[in-house]
Amino acid sequence: MGCGSKFKINLYGNLLYIIIFFNRGGYMKIKLLKTVLSTLLFIIFSCNNSGSVKIGLIGDFSSKEFTIGTSGRNGAQLAIEEINKAGGINNRPVELISINHEGSKDRCYSAVKELVNNGVSVIIGPYLSSMAQSAKVASIESNTLMISPTVSSEKLSGIDDNFIRLIPQASTQGTLLGKLLKKDGRNSTLAILDNNNKEYSFSVFEGLKQTLDKQSITVDEIILYGNVNTKLISDYVDKTKPDSMVFITSGQRSAEIINALDNRTGIKLYGCNWTKASGFLTFGTEKIEGMVLIDSYQNIEPTDKELKFYKDYNDEFGIIPELGAKYSYEAVYLFKNAYENSRNKSGKSLKSTIYEMKKFQGVSDEFQFDRYGDVFRYNSFFVVENKEYRLMD
Repeated sequence: MGCGSKFKINLYGNLLYIIIFFNRGGYMKIKLLKTVLSTLLFIIFSCNNSGSVKIGLIGDFSSKEFTIGTSGRNGAQLAIEEINKAGGINNRPVELISINHEGSKDRCYSAVKELVNNGVSVIIGPYLSSMAQSAKVASIESNTLMISPTVSSEKLSGIDDNFIRLIPQASTQGTLLGKLLKKDGRNSTLAILDNNNKEYSFSVFEGLKQTLDKQSITVDEIILYGNVNTKLISDYVDKTKPDSMVFITSGQRSAEIINALDNRTGIKLYGCNWTKASGFLTFGTEKIEGMVLIDSYQNIEPTDKELKFYKDYNDEFGIIPELGAKYSYEAVYLFKNAYENSRNKSGKSLKSTIYEMKKFQGVSDEFQFDRYGDVFRYNSFFVVENKEYRLMD
């Protein structure tokens, strides 16, 4: 039975009539009245809660350089398909509404407003730290929960808002990469930073530099603006002769630079999770072999949940899932858990419910949040072998 506006008016009219009827007779059959009222209110609220549970998602789906957005959308869609097959959320189907912000901060802001006007209960994204601030402002104004799978800028840490992140702060990657360089016996490194996503890149670099300075390892950097001049970078590498390079840029740009290196003999290559999560293998040649990259945690012996996720994603989209897909998949299930257990469906209530969970089981690991919505979880290192990623022990 549908719940159109005419039906709702009749329900409210009948409710008023029943109350008058019970009072006019000079007696109150309270128990019966409560039963009738409860039944009618249940029907009314069921009608108000009919239809789909809407999940919004914002990302860059048009740029070849930022494939993390498309990957994230695929991961969210896979989770929603699973949930709908299992009966939805509170017996309601789940609908995904995605908007391409096309790399524009203004568009990112307006996209949040547009999704809220469309009745979404949560927004997943954005995927780049450079887009996060404008999206967060719009979410606060709308009291809407945002769950970002991959934004890790330090500027968003330690703030009590409706912005939850599934990835640790970016400086952690730099710290871990710095420790690995020391372990590998490196004495000097050249870091390649991308100003297109400077909120992320400079955070990673800060963690890297602080760690290497303590180890007396020489650190130099090149900051990319606009188009990449691979010849100048290759010449600079030949001149300075670092024994390692750390790439804190997109997969496409990292591969473009490495492919153009005239001589990388003796130079060990390292990369951040943004590099790995944005199509690095697709753009790289044989010169990327042996490169080590940091990314989300994976078990050395895959769990059943991991195996199922990777198989289902590959079957659905024909590719191996990357960071954006994995964490977006988790974001949908995190929201589902919160929505089903929240006292009401406001952004503030959903956030509080997530905090009260303490721990949440993801695809590969169990993670938890602090009171600001910042996550604690581990990372893993991967090495490129035969144009594939092998998990390092």
